[in-house]
Amino acid sequence: MSGPLIPGPAAGAGPGTIGTILNRVWAILRGQMRLFLLLSTVPAGVTVLTYALVVGALFAAGILPPHPGEVPDPNRLFVVVVLGILVTTIPLLLVYALLDAAACHAAIRANRGERCSFSEAYGVAWRRAGRYIWLMVLRWLLVALPATVAWGMFAGGLFLSFRGHGAADPPSALLFLMIPVAMLAYALMMVYLVWMALRLGLAMPASLAEDLPAVQSLKRSFQLTLNGFWRIFLVFLVVYAIQYGVVMALEMVAFALGGIGIFAATLLHVSAAVGIGLLIVFGCLFFCAALFLGALSWAAYQITFCVIYDDQRGRMEPATRALGGPA
Repeated sequence: MSGPLIPGPAAGAGPGTIGTILNRVWAILRGQMRLFLLLSTVPAGVTVLTYALVVGALFAAGILPPHPGEVPDPNRLFVVVVLGILVTTIPLLLVYALLDAAACHAAIRANRGERCSFSEAYGVAWRRAGRYIWLMVLRWLLVALPATVAWGMFAGGLFLSFRGHGAADPPSALLFLMIPVAMLAYALMMVYLVWMALRLGLAMPASLAEDLPAVQSLKRSFQLTLNGFWRIFLVFLVVYAIQYGVVMALEMVAFALGGIGIFAATLLHVSAAVGIGLLIVFGCLFFCAALFLGALSWAAYQITFCVIYDDQRGRMEPATRALGGPA
């Protein structure tokens, strides 16, 4: 399944401005919305299934539901939860890596004025699944692992500093020092996360378009973003601002409708059973809306990376400006 054909940039066209890049992203998202939503159903289904299996394992182990007045064994709960996380990580890593590759392939084809179907996108992703999974792992290690380790060291040091102090006698002097240190560390880590995520964001499009292995794709992304980081940052800042505004609007509408519903149910003296049923229906509708918006937001980011990839190649390699493929 594919959306309408979207004309690609004219051959020989110069590099795009921030406005033209954003317009291109919107044109692809609008024209191929059905395809990107369909692509996202695969990881969504696998996610629901894996977490349902984890909950089922908790029921099978007798941890859920707890008996009245019974506290679950923490050691047993810890083992089940850790095993559940390890078991679910593997299929989720696989499907999200495939989704990333499939969506990037579809976005690159759309940006170049070519059609792409659901089966073609996932077929391309599946043929080199190992490469794209490894690329996702490496990218996560470079982006998130340093911040995770830093926070772990900070939390560990804070925990050790509390040893020997009771809950009523915390080390106040240390806390006074640690709070500004933690705020500064958080700010620096956010800067690092944004910087590294944008510098490595073109790795998947590069791997697909140029048939590069994982490590070479990461190096290629660094090369392509070397002289255009601030332009890329501004593009994503606008995309994020739009996405954030839409999410806030959805939440305001949901809370307003919820308040009106509660007020109306109170006036009409709706029974508890009917009220619970309406609450379940409203919760399901809100959940579906959140999934829909999340899928669109994710697609917008993936499309943006792919459009920027082609734009950066056109800036650095004029021979590829026609976007007909690798030089």
